[in-house]
Order: sequence, then structure tokens, then C-alpha cells
Amino acid sequence: MTSPSAPAPARDDASAKENTSPKKRIKITEDNGWRHVPHFGLKPYFTPAARTEYAEEQYCVKESGCTQVKKKSRMGLKAGLKLLPSMPLDILFEIFGRLMPIDLLHLARTTKPFRRVLMHRSSVSVWVEVLANVPDLPLCPDDIPQPEYANLVFDTHCHGCFKPNIRNVYWRLRVRYCSACARKYLEPLDDRFRFKYGPKIARCLPHEEVLSLRDQSCCLIVDREAVVAALEKLGPEERSEYRRQQKERADARGAHASVLEEWATNQIKNREIELDILREQRREAIAAKLDLLGWSDEIVALPDRFEAKLWDVVVLDDHPHVKQAKPLTDRIWANIESDMIKYMEIMKQYRLGKERRALIQRRRTAALEAYCDHQRYNTVYAHLWPAAADYLLWDRIEALIEQPSDDELPADVFKEALRDIDDWMPHWCNRRIADAMASCDTYNIDYWCYVDESSEWATTVFSCKNRIHSLHDHGVSDAVPPATLMWWPEYMHHHCNRMKVLPPWEFHKHEGISLGEGYYPRTVQKPWSAEHLQPEEKARKVVLNILRTCGYSAQTTTEFMDEKDPRLVCLKCSFGGRCDGDRQVVARGWRDSVNHCMTKHWGDATVQWEKISDEDAEVLRRSEVWLKEQDDLAPVWRCALCHDKKGEPLSTSKEALFNHLSERHSISRLDAEWNINYLRNPGTPPVQPKPTKCRPKAGTTGRL
Repeated sequence: MTSPSAPAPARDDASAKENTSPKKRIKITEDNGWRHVPHFGLKPYFTPAARTEYAEEQYCVKESGCTQVKKKSRMGLKAGLKLLPSMPLDILFEIFGRLMPIDLLHLARTTKPFRRVLMHRSSVSVWVEVLANVPDLPLCPDDIPQPEYANLVFDTHCHGCFKPNIRNVYWRLRVRYCSACARKYLEPLDDRFRFKYGPKIARCLPHEEVLSLRDQSCCLIVDREAVVAALEKLGPEERSEYRRQQKERADARGAHASVLEEWATNQIKNREIELDILREQRREAIAAKLDLLGWSDEIVALPDRFEAKLWDVVVLDDHPHVKQAKPLTDRIWANIESDMIKYMEIMKQYRLGKERRALIQRRRTAALEAYCDHQRYNTVYAHLWPAAADYLLWDRIEALIEQPSDDELPADVFKEALRDIDDWMPHWCNRRIADAMASCDTYNIDYWCYVDESSEWATTVFSCKNRIHSLHDHGVSDAVPPATLMWWPEYMHHHCNRMKVLPPWEFHKHEGISLGEGYYPRTVQKPWSAEHLQPEEKARKVVLNILRTCGYSAQTTTEFMDEKDPRLVCLKCSFGGRCDGDRQVVARGWRDSVNHCMTKHWGDATVQWEKISDEDAEVLRRSEVWLKEQDDLAPVWRCALCHDKKGEPLSTSKEALFNHLSERHSISRLDAEWNINYLRNPGTPPVQPKPTKCRPKAGTTGRL
């Protein structure tokens, strides 16, 4: 029986040695690192070159049975610069003196040995030489060290928070701050500052206008604290001398800052010029490459910036591959060639569309020339003619213009189509008159059976509600204010019915029917529309009252009233006094009477009128010989040769019209023919006689 204290039986020596001996440590080196990566359960990553090299090493190990494999030597490895700080100073200074200031700043911030060398006083000559490498750079002031000066001028980090790419440099304060740091470290020299520290201290401090602080003159808080602390330690006489010295320093700093700011501005301009030259050279190189590929037609027809914006295409200069300020190399061209070809495919479609639009425009011009000649020699303006936009939308003309061929169409082709316009015009005119009359419920209901005749009645009164109506009429210097009320045929020929003002991005599409001198910019013709015509119900009732006074029926036409030209007296303005041959009253024409009631009496239909005798009315007409001269001076005449063409001018006086015919069409005053070369605008009312004070007798009222 064994003792409890007897030792345990001995184990096998090999097993004990295996369990008690420590694991062999693996030493990882640059030669065997990849070989031991699988030992840690990691999946190795090999580049193609490393994979081949590793396979060769494994093959050598298996064949020779050796464990040490000599690493293949790699040629072309770059040597390190760790021994550069230990080089002799004269050699270092010779190297550093050839750098630019920003490069020397970056070098000083790489390692501590470099910083100790470059920030030592013995390196001043290096900094001076480096600053001299910059052309036209103002000399470093004596009151700041050269590294600080280089940091201010060339480094773009904020001096407060080290934010990069900060362009706000305050040269008089010698700091570069972002907007947040400017509000934190700067103090405005406002009234509160002067009240707290006094106006004399403000003159001692360098200051500069800061945009982020509402363009106020600001100073550094550190400078203010230093000046205040120094003044507290000095006596009265010493303070005066100290303030004088500080003011001189601030003035000297301001003078140097002005020179430095001008240099910085010139540097920015020169840099922009250099970049523009690089971009232009790159553009020309790309254009030459594309020309060799057969895109010469597209390169010639490339749009400018205005056309590109209108047609929503990209200008070649704004293409991402073209606007880079880098020289074009063969390698870069190989990378961007496919993208540039895609761009030129888009430009080809743009070129074809531009050529098609130009062809369509030339056809429209020829069609309008034929239409203008047809109007002049076919009782023009005897009735309502379609405007240019309506004529171009006529199916016969539109089919000729939009035909897919590339042939030019002369004006004779459209003259053949104009032979059938008499079949289309009555239908068009009746539709337009119906549209105008349908805008008012009164006209539509009361006179539905007489829609053709009711449009010519004197009780059919309209006004224009276009907000920019006056701009069109006042485009000419000698124009008169537009008539508020319109009768037949003025409201049908009113220019707001056939024109509209387009935004700049839409004007180019309708430039072929644009209106010219006297009209608002970007005004073009449009299909006839009554959208701006507004029926005047009050004026209609006033006209009915005048017709009853004259003894005429409600169906009296505007032409009949203008021919009879009755003269009326407003009994409300005469306080009920009637015409007896002795009382002085004011006599007006019938149109002027309606306007008088609308403006003076707010369209009151209860106002009573009295017609003066025909003898007295005839006396007034004979005395109004100036009406003919007034009609010639009024802006109611227009050129028949420019009507419905591109650049049609606004109606003007007869003298200005004859000057236009002489300068534009080489037609003298004696050779100008009525309706052939010029005519009176049917959209303007006849010249109205002025209100006249007289002592007439009452007229008799006839019945019609």
C-alpha cells in the first residue's frame, strides 16, 4: 500500500517536454511577413508582383530545403531624407534658398530638426533670399520677422482656428481670419468703443474695415489690450509721446498694407490670366483633336453662352473636360476622347436644329413679304386683316413653311397660296368679332341676333386692361396718352390684341415676328386675342343716354355718330342751365362727352345732356381748322411697307413717318402713296375737338 505522501508516477519524458517547453516566438520581418500571415488566421493579400515573388520563394524552399531565401533586389527605390538635417548648414542654406516661401514654411513644419534650423536667427538670410524669389513682393517690414511675414502672405490657414483655404486677409491688422474668428478676435471702433476707451486710443490702433462685421473699422482685441495696459503705466506726458509713436506705427503699417494689398490683387489677376491661357490652350488642343476626327462642322457651329442658355446645351468652354487649367497630354486625351465624342454628337443635333430653324425663319420672312404686298394692293384695312401670327398659322402657309425639304421658298410660292385667302378671311374675321362680343354678357344676350351689326354700334364700348398698355404708347417721345375707351373699329385693331411681351428665354423663338421701335423690349406678335378687351358697361349706358338726347336709336353705329358729329352740353356741369343763346356753356363732341362723364362724374348714367343746334355746331366745326394739323402731328400714322414684318415700328406722326420712308425705303414725300406706302392706323380714334365755350341755342332732336 502506498503512502499518501508518495510522489505521483513519472510521465513520459517526451510528453512532459512538449507540455512544459514554451512556444517558439515568431519574429516578423519584412522578408518573412507575408509567409507568417496565415499563421494568425488572416487571409493574405498579394499584389500580382508580390504573388509571383512569393511563389518563387516557396518553390526554392521546397527544392533546396533551405529556410533562408535571399530577397530579390528592387531597383528604383527612392532614398529617404532622414539624413538631410545632419548635412552641413551651408549646403542646407544653399538648397533652401532656391525654394519658394510657402515651400520653406511647409518644410519647417515637417520635423523638429528642420524647425530648429529654419526658425533660428542664423537662418534670417535664407528667409530673405526666399522672399526675394517672389517677383515684386514688397519688402518685409522691420517690426515683424520674415517667417511671420511669409505665413501672412502665402499660407491660407486661419490664424485663429487653423481652418484651411481662408482668403480674408486683413493686411493692416496682419492677420488672416475666418468669419467666426473675425467676430471673436476683432473689435469694432464704434461709438461705444470711443465712449469706453476714448477717441485718442482709436487713432493709435491699426484698423481695417471688416465685411463680416457690417463693414465697420475694427482693431485687434490684443492690440487694444496692449495699448490700454501700456497707457495705464505711463504718466500724462509719457502717454502723449506713446500715443504719437503708436499713431506713427499705425500709419506706417497702413502705408505698407496698401502696397501689399495692391500686390496681392495683381497676383490674383495674373494667376487668373495664366489659368485662362491654360484653359484656352486646352480648348484649342481639344478642338484640334476633334477636327481631326471629322467634327469640323460642329466646331464651327458651337453655340455661345447666350445661345447655350436659351437652348439648354453646354458650351464647350464649360465642359468638365475642357475647363480644367491643365495642358492636354496624349494620356489625358485617351481618357476623355469617348466623352468628347458623346458631346459632339449632342452638338451635331444642335447644329442640325439650328440650320432647320434658320431655314424656317427665312421661309417665314418670305411669307410675310408676300402677305404685306397682298394687303397693300388689295383694299388694305378696309376690314379686319389677320395679324402676322394668325397668317403664319393658316394651314396653307404653315404646310409650306414646315415641309421637310431643305429648299428655299421664294415669296412667289406664297403669293400663289394667297389667292385662296379670300375664302379663309371671312370665317376668321367673324370668329374674332364673335370672340370680342362674347366677352360681355350684355352684348352676348341683348344683341345675339345682330352679332355682326352690334360690333359697329356706338353702344359697343371697350377698354384695354393690359397692365403695360401705357408703355407701348409712350415708347415714342411725342405720343399722346392712350384713349381709355374704344369703339369700332379701334378695339378690333388695338395693338394689345395682337402682341405680347416675352421673357428673354422665350423671345428668341419668336424673333421673326418681333415688333420694333416704340414698343416695349421683347414684344412680338401673337395670334389675335380679345383677352385684354374689357367691356365698359357704364360707358354703354352713358352712350345710350346721349343717343336718346340726340334722338337716335340704340342701334346707331359709331361711323354714323362720327359723321354727324353732334355737340353736347353737360347739364350737370352747367347746374341745370340749358342752351338759350345767352348762357355761356361748354360744348363737347360725343366721344369727349362720354369720356367727360366717365372721368368727371364717375360714369353716372343719370347725367342729363342737351344737344346744341346744328347751326351752332357747324360754326364750331368751321372754327376747328386745326384738327387737320393736329391729326398730322398725332402718332396715328404707320408704314404700310413694314406692317406685319420683323421690326415693325409703332405708329408715329406724319412727319416722322415720311422721314422713315425716306431713310428706310428710299421713298420721298412726293412719291409716297396712300395705302401703298403709308396709312392711318385703324386702331387709333379720330382726333377729337377740344371742349369749347360758346353761347349756343338748343337743337332739335331727330328720330332715327
